[in-house]
Amino acid sequence: MKKVSVVLPAYMKAPYLTATLDSWFQFKNIPDEIIIGEDYTPENVKPEDRLLPVIEKYRWPQGVAVRYFQRDTTLRAMYPQLEDAIRCSAKKYGVVVTEEQIADTWHNGGTLIGNGASNKNFIARVATGDILISTDPENIQTVDVIDIAQRRLSAKVALYASKVYQVAPATGEVEKVWCERTPYWYTVVMRRQDYLAVGGIPEIFDSQWGWEDEAFALSLRKNGITIDYPPRLVVHHQNHHKATGRVFVNHNKEAKIYYENNVRDNAIWVNNESRGHYDWGSEAGWKEIDLTPKRSS
Repeated sequence: MKKVSVVLPAYMKAPYLTATLDSWFQFKNIPDEIIIGEDYTPENVKPEDRLLPVIEKYRWPQGVAVRYFQRDTTLRAMYPQLEDAIRCSAKKYGVVVTEEQIADTWHNGGTLIGNGASNKNFIARVATGDILISTDPENIQTVDVIDIAQRRLSAKVALYASKVYQVAPATGEVEKVWCERTPYWYTVVMRRQDYLAVGGIPEIFDSQWGWEDEAFALSLRKNGITIDYPPRLVVHHQNHHKATGRVFVNHNKEAKIYYENNVRDNAIWVNNESRGHYDWGSEAGWKEIDLTPKRSS
């Protein structure tokens, strides 16, 4: 059996984490390690929305290693020097954000981070498993994902959820089909070495939602990695309100134009070059919090 790492990038998802963790531990096969990375902005995230108390309260099964990383995503916290914030953010966001906007955001205690791409890349890099399963703290697993991985995963293959249902968090009642056979990042299973080889998720759309999923799927295909949708791999996505973290720049339209004109055809991010993977997996701002996990008997 290959070692399995489940990585959970998070921002204000504390109310959903317990149900998600329970879903991983209800089956015969359980992860060898779970790594949680929390992005947060102190002035925006209420204490009851923080993940750490949930992690410390949870009864973790014996033999499952758990690690928790935390990052203050205000631009000033990530880049204490303004010139570094401008240099790194301008390279990441390019034409869709000006240096003046970056400077204003830095001075005002704001953030340009949104979709968790850099979070996913960092915790994937520090994971130790042969098999990497990346999902979100609000995604409930309905089947033994590790069994599917052990049976179907091979080199140059990535397994995606074949169907995602939106469900009510309190009751689990299914509300509607969210997506089907679409390469969105709900539950993705692949060899960690394949993830590392393609350079992780392109961070060029770090404040957009959805574009990074398509870019990563294209990156996989251009690197000869097949996307497979096992029919049994069905996920329940706990419906939640949109996070209210303060993002100073809203440039979805500009990002879409830039993507269509510069990325889709030229694929400048495919080989870990240029803007798309400029510093993926960077340790900037991250700190690991010491845990003494409570254990189930």
